[in-house]
Amino acid sequence: MALISHAQGWVRTIIDGLNRPFPWGAAHHSSGPDDVDVTPWRLHPAFHGCLDWHSSAHMQWSGLTLLTCAASGIEPATRDELVGVLNDRLTVANAQVEKEYLRTHRGFERPYGWGWAALLAAQCEVARPAATRPVAATGASSDGSGQRCCASATTFPTAPSGATGTRQTNEQEVDTVPEATGWAEATGIVAKQVFANLMVWLPTLTVPVRTGTHDNTAFGIGLCLDAARVLGRTDVVAAIVEHSHRFFDADRDYPVEWEPSGHDFLSAGLSEAHLMARVFQVEGRGEEFGGWLSAFLPRLGQAGDTLLTVPDVLDGTDGRLAHLYGLSLSRAWQLRALTPWLDEDVRRRIAQVTARQVSAVEPQISDGDFMATHWLVSFAVQAELASGQSDMIMGM
Repeated sequence: MALISHAQGWVRTIIDGLNRPFPWGAAHHSSGPDDVDVTPWRLHPAFHGCLDWHSSAHMQWSGLTLLTCAASGIEPATRDELVGVLNDRLTVANAQVEKEYLRTHRGFERPYGWGWAALLAAQCEVARPAATRPVAATGASSDGSGQRCCASATTFPTAPSGATGTRQTNEQEVDTVPEATGWAEATGIVAKQVFANLMVWLPTLTVPVRTGTHDNTAFGIGLCLDAARVLGRTDVVAAIVEHSHRFFDADRDYPVEWEPSGHDFLSAGLSEAHLMARVFQVEGRGEEFGGWLSAFLPRLGQAGDTLLTVPDVLDGTDGRLAHLYGLSLSRAWQLRALTPWLDEDVRRRIAQVTARQVSAVEPQISDGDFMATHWLVSFAVQAELASGQSDMIMGM
């Protein structure tokens, strides 16, 4: 798959999902008998549709990413329709409501939804015209080449040698989106509260959560790290780096054979490795990550590695079982992101396997049950961004 060739269909899927108010999973903890209105557009005026808050946030990220990275593949009328949806959602007034909800419900969407909401704010910064960008958002610029890139977990430097804390591009050209200036103002309000919650929570977390679902610590704070770099929040970056080392430095010989659990859409092992790759890079120690990776996942990419398989889904209408579709895509995304630290023969095996993982899920992304279509686009986009990165590394 390629972003441009799929952009039109995926954007249509995004619009349809955002405009579908029900079914709706509010995940709201009522404080009393007067706190029971969970009408989607009242409770969350910016992030409703697509079944739940976090899916609404990351499908909006996906839409904006496609506007910036695959605009030529989107029909003008479809582009205008998506912009209209984002204009309705991403207003300062709506963002203030979301901020207040996050302030008063500090565990809500922690850390998965936090990461996607922050990454949406980062993408808005990348997409807005340069003349409107605040100086503080230094990460939204390129490495000096004049080229800018998509704010995603796969756009940071991946060369094992010479990696620095400076954000670099994956050579993915982007288009500016004039409307993103207003969206950046709105989403920045939400991201600021996300980071405030994160900074309070991280020091209190004694051990990381290692599930393959939304609670996974490594995945959520990895998205927050990507966003904080783009948004110029060096304090947040430093905190995530510090606590990532506390959580994961000593990990060795991860038991990949225990994955997956039946409801996983993430690999806990790959999510941890992917986070630590970015952490080492932020510190300018990218060349040292290979040693950590080989100790943590010593058989990564070898024949028989269970992380290279495509999980079976027997009932795609079951929202939990459909998570396994996403697991194929997240595996492809994260395996591709880790290829720079692997031997050439392993890289080629991963290139072949991840292509199969993505193609196996492709029919479900836009044409599957709503339990798949309300969220899979985002993981497909990330897998494609990572594919472009790994292709460059291998000279393909």
